[in-house]
Amino acid sequence: MLSSILDKEVCANCKNCCVFYEESRWEMPKVSEHKGKFIRNFLKDQTAVLRTPEGFRLKSVERKERLDPDSEEYRCIALNEQKGCTLPIELRPMECRMWPLRVMNDNGRIYIALAQSCSAVNMKFKMDVIKLLNDNLKDEIIELIKAGKHIIRKFEPSYKRLLEITEDVKGYE
Repeated sequence: MLSSILDKEVCANCKNCCVFYEESRWEMPKVSEHKGKFIRNFLKDQTAVLRTPEGFRLKSVERKERLDPDSEEYRCIALNEQKGCTLPIELRPMECRMWPLRVMNDNGRIYIALAQSCSAVNMKFKMDVIKLLNDNLKDEIIELIKAGKHIIRKFEPSYKRLLEITEDVKGYE
């Protein structure tokens, strides 16, 4: 969704979107039960997608080579740390395809928010994202929510609210 403004080399070198500390494992991407079956088959791992109280999500596995030896680090089951995501684009969860954007609920108000931890985020990138949102990306995200894609997360302060869409998704959140 953001390939026109997101440098693939920056993503390949960082992989922040696919690596999690214990306290951020809540961000593991959610998927539908239907897509989960395809992901399990593709990865040849029946535990690759887990059922949680919030729905289905990709499994995280402990990293062998940690950036910080004193912390617990996990990676998405689909991440090859040398090559990147192993899932074909059609199987990638919507949250992965939208990164570093998230749709977040802040006390009943729905926002499109930007992850401040993404290494690509700078002032130019923020302006480019806002332009994309105004051009058509906002409408695409709203349609995803209306189509039943469960991409709304609880707001976290490490994200910057970019655009409120509460009225646009009323009744679909």
